[in-house]
Amino acid sequence: MADLRKSGIDANPSLVTDRMLDGRKQKSSTSHTWYLDLSAADRSKAVRYETMRSVVKFPCASPDPFAQMVALRWAASVTGQGDVYDKNSKRTVTGSAATKTEQQIRTVVADVLTEPIAAQANWFKRTLTLGCSGSQS
Repeated sequence: MADLRKSGIDANPSLVTDRMLDGRKQKSSTSHTWYLDLSAADRSKAVRYETMRSVVKFPCASPDPFAQMVALRWAASVTGQGDVYDKNSKRTVTGSAATKTEQQIRTVVADVLTEPIAAQANWFKRTLTLGCSGSQS
């Protein structure tokens, strides 16, 4: 989370807990309490990755897939989780379309990473918002 804070993203929960403790009634995370699948993430050695993913929250149930992928790739890049992102990302599009989309994502994120930290944080927040408005960032 320190990597995200250094990148200008508010990642300061007062409690991070394992969803396994909730049984069948899964609780939704809030800005102060994060419920993560820590046991499963630990088994796959992906606790840092799952923690990073918890910050990439769109204000809608079905965000634009491209916005979702660029936000996740950027967050993975600034937290040193790019390799884990590559391993865990599942694409619904296959073949040349998937390759083109991945190239576009990498290009967008590479451009954003050249910007000052404050501009990156603003881009990230804007991407989360625009990802739910039908606009692409």
